[in-house]
Amino acid sequence: MTVETVTFPSILDPANSDRARQHLEDYYGLRLHPRPDLGWRKSRSALESPLKKGSDMSVFGFVGAYYDRWDDREPGASDPHPDTFTADDLGPVRYLGLAMPANVLIDILDRRPDDFNSLLAKIPNDVDVWNITQDVVDAVRELEYTLRWYSDVAFLTSATIMARKRPRLVPAFDKDIKRGFQAEENKTFMWPLYYAFRTDYGKMVLNNLREVMARAGLPRSISVLRAMEVIVWMEHR
Repeated sequence: MTVETVTFPSILDPANSDRARQHLEDYYGLRLHPRPDLGWRKSRSALESPLKKGSDMSVFGFVGAYYDRWDDREPGASDPHPDTFTADDLGPVRYLGLAMPANVLIDILDRRPDDFNSLLAKIPNDVDVWNITQDVVDAVRELEYTLRWYSDVAFLTSATIMARKRPRLVPAFDKDIKRGFQAEENKTFMWPLYYAFRTDYGKMVLNNLREVMARAGLPRSISVLRAMEVIVWMEHR
């Protein structure tokens, strides 16, 4: 098996933990500390602007912060329907600026829910990307291929749909995150991250991420994988 490689960006090094923490605080700031009064001071066009590019800064802060579940339970444990796609899972994909075609939404939620939910149920919700096995990867790919059957569902969109349901497991790397990892040509990131995290340096990066998340005051429902993506995106956007 040939495995593509990734290089951890320098922003994830413990030496840069203060900057990484600041990235998390900036990204999640208005989600952590809501300011409902801000919206009233803006025009209607300003309020609509986040819909044009989902992760841009707006009167709501970075709207991508609203993609995440928000409570103090472990990632995945806060999902009331872990093996079922719901509108609450598919709507937040739009917060990251990704298209969610109506015909795909209808199939997942109404016309073919059993097809998608049965594949989702094969993927464990208590496994982290640094503990994957081939069976887990195969289950993720089976669901990914089913989602990608639709010509208007891009690779990143399918990954983001799955990451909402399996936040500890499925990476969703856009072009900025790929650039940070020096992996612009990679098509998949599960095995590369598995091997990267299991090195001595990767274990140090993992421990640093956990410490940075705690210092930033993030709720436990946000996974290490998601926090890592946010930090790298903020550094390389």
